[in-house]
Amino acid sequence: MMYFSQLLMISKNKHGYELKINDQCVWITDGLGVITSDLPEGNEQVGIKNHNAHYGCRNCIIHRNNLHNITFDIARNGRYYHKTTLQFAAVKSAQSRAEQNSIAMEYGIWKNLSIFNEIMRDRHLQCLHDAFHCIGSLARETLQATFRTFSTIREDTFLKTWYNFEFPSTWSCQQNPILHLGLYFFSDCLQLNMIMPFLITWAISTTMLNNIAILLPSICI
Repeated sequence: MMYFSQLLMISKNKHGYELKINDQCVWITDGLGVITSDLPEGNEQVGIKNHNAHYGCRNCIIHRNNLHNITFDIARNGRYYHKTTLQFAAVKSAQSRAEQNSIAMEYGIWKNLSIFNEIMRDRHLQCLHDAFHCIGSLARETLQATFRTFSTIREDTFLKTWYNFEFPSTWSCQQNPILHLGLYFFSDCLQLNMIMPFLITWAISTTMLNNIAILLPSICI
């Protein structure tokens, strides 16, 4: 806490300060380089709502139900410092608490800024995404999409193959991935994704898939 207080005090001095070193006066300026944190804490530092909100990405404005859209224009709909600064100002200037909540929900931002906002920085470029959470979340979404294509009758065939698979001894014991995927840690999701190609090769045939999953390719063609 003391270190952050000192950093905050120094970084507020935007024009730098004079320091005498070896009987010579030198001019020193400083600032914040990069902040590293996990996904929830990173969002809080940037002022973006939690990642499970409707607009919980701190790099772009995409609805959580649209994350699978590979055509989404991230550059055009990205979060940029000058844009979010105006959004925070709009929340602050709102006349009522209800209006503040409405604007904050529309943009997916917090009403109150992080203490890091007192430091000279670009809140988006200098707060990097946590790769583990990003890839782990993508792995879970991939598994959920895969399991939705299974027919109910044939789920037991996949589970039997999964149960008899020879897992590495260092892996933790996993629960039924179809029923309890929501309880999986990100590390469990990543491990399951590693072996999914083998499970799919050995266990899945067209008879295990829902009719809609079989018909979709022909419709697209």
